[in-house]
Amino acid sequence: MRRIYAIFILEFKSYITYRVAIFWTLAYPILMLAFLIGVFEHTHAPHFRFASVVGLVMLTLISTAIFGLAQALGSARASKALLFYMATPASYLEITLAIVLSRLAIVLGFSALFILGSFSVLGILPSLSVGNFLLGLLTLGLAGVFCSGVALGVVKYLNNNQNMLAIANVINLYAIMSSNVFIPLQALPSWGQIFITSSPFYHLNNMLIGAFSGQNLGYVLGISGVLFGLGALLTYLGAGRALLVSTPKSR
Repeated sequence: MRRIYAIFILEFKSYITYRVAIFWTLAYPILMLAFLIGVFEHTHAPHFRFASVVGLVMLTLISTAIFGLAQALGSARASKALLFYMATPASYLEITLAIVLSRLAIVLGFSALFILGSFSVLGILPSLSVGNFLLGLLTLGLAGVFCSGVALGVVKYLNNNQNMLAIANVINLYAIMSSNVFIPLQALPSWGQIFITSSPFYHLNNMLIGAFSGQNLGYVLGISGVLFGLGALLTYLGAGRALLVSTPKSR
C-alpha cells in the first residue's frame, strides 16, 4: 500500500500540471454547462437538466480516461518519464493501480463539486438526495474502472502516439454520439435507436442517471457490476512492461 500511495501522490501532482488533461477534466464540462444554460434554460423540463448534467459527468469521465490517462501515459512513455517507476520495488500492477486511482480521485472530486454546483445553478438541487448523491459517486467510480481499463488497453497495444491518439479520438467520438446525452432517444429513427442502445456508453449514462435519481436500482447494480468486472480485468491485463516502456517492432 505504501508503494501505491507514493506513486499515487506523484501521479496526482503530475496530472494537475498536464494542461490537456486539465482542460478535458475541468474546462470541458463547465463550457458545456454554460452552453446548456444559455440554450436550454427556459425550454426544457427539470428532468432534461438533471439528465444533461449527469451526462456531462459521464462524458468527463470518458474524456479523462482518454486524454488524462491514455494520452498522458503515451506522452510520458515516449519521453521515457515512466522508467523511474520500474526502478522502484513496486510491481507493474501496483504502478498501474496507483496511476488509475490518481485519475479517479481527481475526476470523482471534481464531479462531486460539478454536480452540486450545476444543480444549484439550474435550480434542481432539491431533487438530489444525499443517499442518491453518494450512490451516484460510487457507480461513477465503478464506471471509471471500466473507462480506465479501456484506456490502458489502448496505451499498451499501441506504441505509436499518433495511432493511439487517433483511436482515442474515435472512442471519444463514439461515446459522445452513442451515449444519448443531448438528444432524446425517441427523436431518433429506428436505426439510430439500435445504434445507441447497443452501446455500452448508453447504458453507462443510464446507469448514472438511475443512481443519482434513485431509480431502477436493479439495473444500476447490474450494469455497474458488469462494467467494474470488465474494467478490473482490462486493468489487470493492461498492467505490464509495455505500458511503461515503448517496445520497438522487430525488423
